[in-house]
Amino acid sequence: MLRAMAVPIDGSQLLDVLGRAHVAVVHFPIALLVVAAALEFVARVRSRTDFETSIQLLARLGALAAIVAAALGWLHAEREPLGGSAHDTLERHRWIGNFAAGFACIAVACTQRRNVRFAALALAASLVGVAGPLGGERVHGSGYLSLCAQTDTIVAQPPADVTTPTRSSFADVQALFATRCIECHGEHKQKGKLRLDRFDAVWFEPGEYGVVVERKSPDASELYRRLVLPLEDEDHMPPKKEAQPTQAEIETVRAWIAAGALP
Repeated sequence: MLRAMAVPIDGSQLLDVLGRAHVAVVHFPIALLVVAAALEFVARVRSRTDFETSIQLLARLGALAAIVAAALGWLHAEREPLGGSAHDTLERHRWIGNFAAGFACIAVACTQRRNVRFAALALAASLVGVAGPLGGERVHGSGYLSLCAQTDTIVAQPPADVTTPTRSSFADVQALFATRCIECHGEHKQKGKLRLDRFDAVWFEPGEYGVVVERKSPDASELYRRLVLPLEDEDHMPPKKEAQPTQAEIETVRAWIAAGALP
């Protein structure tokens, strides 16, 4: 009975899970190294020695956590590669994180040389402070931190554009996909197993989430339906935090589907 219920472990899936653990583990070195640097600063300013044990413990734990987070981060990037501007953001994020881990290790190695340790901890804490927002952009999209200060209405409001095309070609729709969709549905990453960087016959077949494109029926097509869902709906695409297509671009998709969704 137990043998029948056992689920085989897929090595590839296990690597995916380990890579994604980076987003949880990475918070430990941020907290540990920032607190260690702050204690070191206070100890130097006030000429105190009673923080020494705490500083050494925090530095060691922070360095260890930083090494683990960096290793998982590399695995995550290899398992789920990105393209375009997201790839550039990822590269900056992980290299800055690697340098932060390196300086944390230097701080641990130079425990008896307090000036070097202080400089290394300060650099490590500063670098994790830079890597963190880049990680946020990698997960939530470019400009995430700047957008969070605005209201949802302002963020989600598409640019004014009342042009409504009566006909549309796939080239027009593909231009929309290239600017709005391919970071999550392109060559290197396919959320929901959906790829939009090229014409795909799979769009017209029933799938886990319905039919992506139902020829001559935009309202029955998941692609169009999700574009026009309310922004608050969790199925709305693109995600609420991302730049939204204009009304003209949405109408371009509708016109293309209504015309038969030809390549």
